[in-house]
Amino acid sequence: MQIFLRIFAIILISLALPALVSCSESPKPDEPKDPLITERDSLLTVYGAQIDAKELEYLRLYEHGISQNTYLYGKTRGQFWMGLFASPNQKTAEYLLDLDPESVIPSAYYTPASHSYQASGFELIQIHGQEKSNQAADAPVSKSILRILLNTYELKSHTSYLPKNEGMLMEFARRWKGGFLLEHTRIVSAYGKNTTQYLSTDLKESIVWDCRAPSSPRSNILHIEVDFYLKVETNSIGGFDYSACTSWTINTLDFFNFSSCEGCTTSLKLLNQIGENITVEVRVNEETRHALIVYRSGKLISNEVVE
Repeated sequence: MQIFLRIFAIILISLALPALVSCSESPKPDEPKDPLITERDSLLTVYGAQIDAKELEYLRLYEHGISQNTYLYGKTRGQFWMGLFASPNQKTAEYLLDLDPESVIPSAYYTPASHSYQASGFELIQIHGQEKSNQAADAPVSKSILRILLNTYELKSHTSYLPKNEGMLMEFARRWKGGFLLEHTRIVSAYGKNTTQYLSTDLKESIVWDCRAPSSPRSNILHIEVDFYLKVETNSIGGFDYSACTSWTINTLDFFNFSSCEGCTTSLKLLNQIGENITVEVRVNEETRHALIVYRSGKLISNEVVE
């Protein structure tokens, strides 16, 4: 009888053992979730009810906008998306943009480059687009400038292309006659070249010079033409010609009737000085102007074309 009981107990244990072992095994860990997807889903939880775009591949927060809005950006159906929100329940603006108009980078990942810049009522943001899987040094990269009018939030964009190893980062932007002047530095190039780009206000016209002014003019600047400016300081006046990438500074007391660059298409000549006012003759691209300036403040009194 005892033998039968032992045999029966062994049978029960053998039947129960697999179940006990399976219960003691720890479950397999879940695969880690893509951080971009996690960030997208988190932001959609907060702002999703206000977003019209669907099927966002990614959604990220841009922390360097100028206005009081929260800036979000992402990509949906091959296009760049950006939204501005006054609060999770109030959308200020939403944009869907084709930042690859020539279809050079069909699988581009778009990301803002550094912080934005304010230029007399406008906000300028630089967006880079590149194919993540293409690591070649000369892989094409798109460089887009977004222009937002801050009182209405109307947006326009301008896109150009360049190789990755000639990437440029916008370092300064200011209003320029008829548009904007953007100063860039090459962030990868071994040659360390800098460039200046002129964009018209509607972003339809673009000029790029392979140079920058020796020092970024920020005040007391007279924008005579797109590619030329005067900088007026106490007892001195200077100029810079982007088209020729040349600059000069001359003491106002020393160049009466003396041309700063004889024979050049752009030059300065001090005609007279009465008290704190000076009259400067400026030759710009075969056009002659007489500018009356308060040289201690840089205030422009008049700027007339001479027939």
